[in-house]
Amino acid sequence: MNKLFILAGIAAIGVLASCSDDDYVKGPVASGNQLQNITFGEDNIFEAEIDPADPKEKTITLYRDSASMKEAAVVPLKVIRNDGEVFTAPETAEFKAGSAEANITIKFDKAEIGVPYTFEIKLDDTYSNPYKSNPTYAMNIQIVKWNSLGLCEFYDTFISGKSDGGTWGYYVELQQRDETMQFRLIDPFVGANANPEDWDGGLDGQAERIFFSIMKTGDVDDEGDKFNYATFDTWETGYWYQGAYMVYAFLPSELNASLVEDDGLSRYYPDYGYIVLTPYFYIPGLGGFGEYGVYIFLPTEDQPAGVKAGDIVENGTFGANIRNNVRKETPSKSLRPSSVKNYKWWRR
Repeated sequence: MNKLFILAGIAAIGVLASCSDDDYVKGPVASGNQLQNITFGEDNIFEAEIDPADPKEKTITLYRDSASMKEAAVVPLKVIRNDGEVFTAPETAEFKAGSAEANITIKFDKAEIGVPYTFEIKLDDTYSNPYKSNPTYAMNIQIVKWNSLGLCEFYDTFISGKSDGGTWGYYVELQQRDETMQFRLIDPFVGANANPEDWDGGLDGQAERIFFSIMKTGDVDDEGDKFNYATFDTWETGYWYQGAYMVYAFLPSELNASLVEDDGLSRYYPDYGYIVLTPYFYIPGLGGFGEYGVYIFLPTEDQPAGVKAGDIVENGTFGANIRNNVRKETPSKSLRPSSVKNYKWWRR
């Protein structure tokens, strides 16, 4: 047994001995302007959807080591990608004497609505330390127009449904993306903290937007009502189970491929003017609560005057049988939109 250890030790020494200085390959040495360590910030990728009314420009910051601040410096920049030639950027970044930062502004006034664009810029190699810097900066932008459709009634049978009084609703702004069947709810939980004592003290870190789409495909349900299928992006509920674990609202098939049929429970009922999304409420790595309906009742002509986002819907509390009774309880009001132009998709 001892011989085996001795032989192994000899083999290890042989391996170490074979790794001579001749095998070491020296990397490039930072020199000259590279010693200034010019760099873009750690967050060197910018991705955004930009409203047509917002400024079509982005100001970014370059940095250098404080040890290099005494002298002014002019750093050459090189554009390596410019989709559609819509971006304009300066050819240099100028550091003032005594400053560790320099700003440049990239403009994209020529960008067209609905077209995705990518732009990339790079530091001159002679100013980029190969060990310390982020030598490139990238932008992925798209000009997107979202039109407000007004205030919808929002009922989340998981979050608001935790109230002992049943699921209560509140008003939320609904927007539609130009020329599409894509929608988003703005600050969807704006009214969820109205009665925090009902369900563990309120929300924290909830989604600022809920995105969903209405599809052209549809069917007829067991009660003979026509519907179009809907789908949605996973969102953060802001509800922390036991104060420590965030609950997420997942599209069922994203959580588990075996639940793909449950995706079909998310629907738009045009004859009744509402959408139901049916996410699976789940804590990643821990467990789930199951599927709950999230109901969006479209803006109507007879909406009470003066209501604003976050206001509780008067007489808007649903009972436990919301899934079965929703169509019987709500069509007492007019469910037709006030503007045909903004609601072309309504009668699909």
